[in-house]
Amino acid sequence: MRFRHKIGDTMLNTWERNNHIFWVSAFIESFAGRTLSSIRYEEVERFLNRAEAQHQLKRDDRDEVIASIRMLYREIDGNEPPWREHKPAEAKRTQQAAAAGLSRSTIRTLLPLVEYQCQLPVALVYGSGVKLSEAARVRVGDLNLDDARLLIRNEQGQVAHETVLPRVMLEPLRSHMENRRQIHMKDATQNFAGAPVAPAMAKFGEPYARSWRCQFLFADGQLSHLGDGRVIRRDINARRLERAIRMAADRVELGETVTPTNLRLSFARHLIQQSVNPIVLQYVLGQLPDLPDTCIECFNDLRSPMDNLWPQGRTPWR
Repeated sequence: MRFRHKIGDTMLNTWERNNHIFWVSAFIESFAGRTLSSIRYEEVERFLNRAEAQHQLKRDDRDEVIASIRMLYREIDGNEPPWREHKPAEAKRTQQAAAAGLSRSTIRTLLPLVEYQCQLPVALVYGSGVKLSEAARVRVGDLNLDDARLLIRNEQGQVAHETVLPRVMLEPLRSHMENRRQIHMKDATQNFAGAPVAPAMAKFGEPYARSWRCQFLFADGQLSHLGDGRVIRRDINARRLERAIRMAADRVELGETVTPTNLRLSFARHLIQQSVNPIVLQYVLGQLPDLPDTCIECFNDLRSPMDNLWPQGRTPWR
């Protein structure tokens, strides 16, 4: 299967590859004999609804299925799916789902209870509105601490969009980067092959993979050994971050399951309450590929809702 061969060259771990292959296989079986370009948006929606019912998918799982389908289109057709521009319904669902987000007081209580090593990437899910997998694979070069902005890359390593960084996290992030740099310098003294690179970055070669800006900001605590004796340092496991959120929620005793999607929808909900331009909101959530020129000023003025959570100097990272 051509897709199976192509996905084997990506930076995904074994679990993620198998998950993508499972959903792509189910999608191809459902539309056997059809070309990808002939499949309409409504048919994809029906496929997702069936998968949701048969496998009891949560919102996060549904997003993973959509990501798998999009990867299939990119790898086989070389293009995004033709239904990617079907945004009105998606935007409407985002605003409706945002009502299910958490209150500011709940988030203020929850975040300090997250496992210490996981606090910063989990905080980015709410503070920057990123998916948990996107937070896990942030690279050092993706941060712009001067302008409080963060580049988000897709699974191929290409820049997908840009979002805001909470200003209350800038100093903690600088401190974390310094600690992370010390680890990187120690790694470089070993037979270090660098960080795993996505296809879009592979053209820069191994020197780029070993460079500081290519390293994962939130990295695995252990080096991974390659078959040739070299070592690499992968990104932090997203499942570990998800467990850390669930354990923190259990300590708060909310009486309901808290997921990364709850945090991300809370970001959207609180920006809606701040009357943020809806086009800017869709862009920072990754629902629009480009930001119209008329909205650039609004984006430049955008502040994270996390900046309003704590009195100055009282964040859990200080």
